[in-house]
Amino acid sequence: MGVIYLDHNFVSDIAGHTRVADADAERGRATETVRAGEHRFAVSVWNMYETARAGRKETKDGCIEFITGVRPLYCANPRLVQVQEVVRYAADRYNDHPYRVEEVSPFFDTPAQMWATFASPHNPATPFVGESFRDGVEMLTHSDLRRHLDAALDDGPVAAAVGRQAFVEGVLERDEQLIDQQWLMELLPERNQADNAWIDQRRRVALVDFLLAHIDDAYLRCPAFHAEEQTYRHRVASQRRLRRSDGIDVQFGVLAVAYCDVIVTSDRAFREMLIAVAARIDSQCRVLSRLAEI
Repeated sequence: MGVIYLDHNFVSDIAGHTRVADADAERGRATETVRAGEHRFAVSVWNMYETARAGRKETKDGCIEFITGVRPLYCANPRLVQVQEVVRYAADRYNDHPYRVEEVSPFFDTPAQMWATFASPHNPATPFVGESFRDGVEMLTHSDLRRHLDAALDDGPVAAAVGRQAFVEGVLERDEQLIDQQWLMELLPERNQADNAWIDQRRRVALVDFLLAHIDDAYLRCPAFHAEEQTYRHRVASQRRLRRSDGIDVQFGVLAVAYCDVIVTSDRAFREMLIAVAARIDSQCRVLSRLAEI
């Protein structure tokens, strides 16, 4: 069964207060897609966040009603999926196995399962059985979590701008590897998932060095990992105006372009970037502006 990721701006266009001319037709296509049963829609915590930020109650309620009606899958934490990819890759090719090998699981059936993928020893998640998309939106509307996310978003454009300046000044070559030891050390957990035991840093460094020595092969077998590198490269090399939402928005684009059959987004620049990334990682994902194009 195919998976279609619905970017929030598309959902807002067809279900929000101010709707595009073909909104009714697109909602009808969504209903028919669910009825046909050949594809599942997917959304992410980013859809919840953007819906919570909606300025008008009509937009918030319309987006919630639409997403609830299509009974979507929920995207996992993109970082967790990348860890699953990298650990599985290393388990087949490396003689030390410091982590439990897990199935790569990019999608879940419930918001509670999705929230569980964002847990860490420093930031435990508290998923609630039976939680709905609306519950998640209300939580983000009224809790401190959204303010923390807002603050974190300010770092994204700054980081990309620094990267762009490095390219301009020749500090970074355009074919230079952007995934480095520091990035991988931050990606790989400090503890084993099975028993929560600390992993000796020497073992982690040795695994990272192995991955860097075989990075091209790792990219071939770790699509979300490869999409991350190509997405960051695209953002740094392009001259598009950087927005504060780019960081999280792009993270779920990385997951979707690696594991979805179709992405539907009304954001032209986001669409162009994902099309370029899909081509570079050899993904068959199609990036469209409307369901009518499927």
